[in-house]
Amino acid sequence: LQRAVIAGLIPDNPAARTVPPTVPEYEPTVLTDDEADRFLEAARGLRTYAMYELALFGGLRVGDILALTWPDIDWDAKVVYVIKALKDVKKMPLFVADTKSKAGRRPLLMPDRVMVALHEHKQAQDAEKLRYADRYQDHGLVFCTRWGTYLDPKNVSRRDIKRICKKAGLDPMRFHDLRHCHGT
Repeated sequence: LQRAVIAGLIPDNPAARTVPPTVPEYEPTVLTDDEADRFLEAARGLRTYAMYELALFGGLRVGDILALTWPDIDWDAKVVYVIKALKDVKKMPLFVADTKSKAGRRPLLMPDRVMVALHEHKQAQDAEKLRYADRYQDHGLVFCTRWGTYLDPKNVSRRDIKRICKKAGLDPMRFHDLRHCHGT
């Protein structure tokens, strides 16, 4: 409309007299202890179960989790090193880059339950590698497709969370809300 004013097609820009609506600030869903237990119970059995343990007990973003490689885990010290993140930019293939902020690169001490979940996940992944043999692309990713490639963050953060919440009898939430649960 402003270009039409400049071109002399209209006398003024009617949009300039409007007040844009305010977008309400998103209130994250923060699970109670009981709800978190129900959420994890509903996620149990999924091949990505350990991902939800990491999100709830480590406060990691989905991109941080999907970029983790096995060398980023110090089993003896029970530490997960977050040093990179999987990025999903519209109209571009998935790629790994620095974390969202410098403070995002950090070592995280994990509780025993997360380390157990990661260990079980590694065993299951090793079995998948054998099953898919020459079709498996081993990039060392902790969380990946059955063929070793990057998981799509949109599937994890929208589709999978929705299914878990429904199974647990919880209101829908975002993957990022698990990070808020950790912080709370």
